[in-house]
Order: sequence, then structure tokens, then C-alpha cells
Amino acid sequence: MNQTRGILCLNEAPYRAAQKHTNLAQRLIFNENEPLLSQVQTALWQLRRSCEWVCVAAEGGEALAALALAAQLPVDRLALKGVWLNLPRRGREMARLRRYALRNLPLVISDALLIGAPEEEIKILLRSRRHGGLCALEAQDWSQCAQLLTAPWDRATENNLLIPMKCV
Repeated sequence: MNQTRGILCLNEAPYRAAQKHTNLAQRLIFNENEPLLSQVQTALWQLRRSCEWVCVAAEGGEALAALALAAQLPVDRLALKGVWLNLPRRGREMARLRRYALRNLPLVISDALLIGAPEEEIKILLRSRRHGGLCALEAQDWSQCAQLLTAPWDRATENNLLIPMKCV
């Protein structure tokens, strides 16, 4: 089946990389006066109006918002880059979001691409999730993996570091 695939980018870096591969990339500009999670929910709903399939791409604290979103609403793929688990304190809302995301990881059913993630974060996701595929990539930059954000899952996992004896 041919689906229209879009990318909801919660940071500038994945948005710039994704724009080169699709015209259905949307960048969320956060309003500091509104709750982060409700803004992400609204952005997902808006993108879903034009796309049947959505990848949510984020790094840092926004990756926690992506995980929380995927625990609440159907997201087809998550793309999380770098360190997001042990971030320096960024306020009460981010601490609540972190607790919520980690507590509800078993509810996340989407496939997840982890880009340049530390071993500790990979282990937490492996241990906590019950559904969906998990792919750890060695890439350190969004431009190295932007084409994988909307690629079929078997193509996205060709360089999965979690497959034993895989040469990457």
C-alpha cells in the first residue's frame, strides 16, 4: 500500500535534514506559554490530516516529548537522537515529562530509530518496550540518516547495531 509519509520534527536539526528528502516535513515551533505535550499533540493531529503515516523526530528534551506523545497517540515511527535520558534539569515541566515518558514506555508501540544513543538509553528502551521494532544507528548527524526516517522498516534496520555480528 502506498501511504503518504510525513515527519514531525521537534527540533531544527532533524527538520533541515528531512526537508532534503521530503516535502512533508513539519517543524514545531514551541510556545513557552503553553504545555509542551499539548503542542506536540496538536502538531501531530495537524500533520495526520495530510499524511497517513508519521515519524516523530527529536533530540534532547524534545525526545522525551516524542516518547510521551507515542505513549498517548499512534505514531508510526520515532527517531530519537543523542542523549535524552540524563539531561541537565530544565524545569518542572520537563521533569514531569521525563517521569511520564519513562513510566509509560510499555505503551509505546511504534518502531524506534535511536541515532547515536548511549548504551544506557538503548538498554532502557529494550527492557521497557513490549511492542514495535528498535533500531540503534551509529550515525552522529541527522543528515546521515534523514532518508531512513520515512524508509520501509527493513531498509531502516539494515545497519542496526542491535543485530549481533552486524557490520556497520
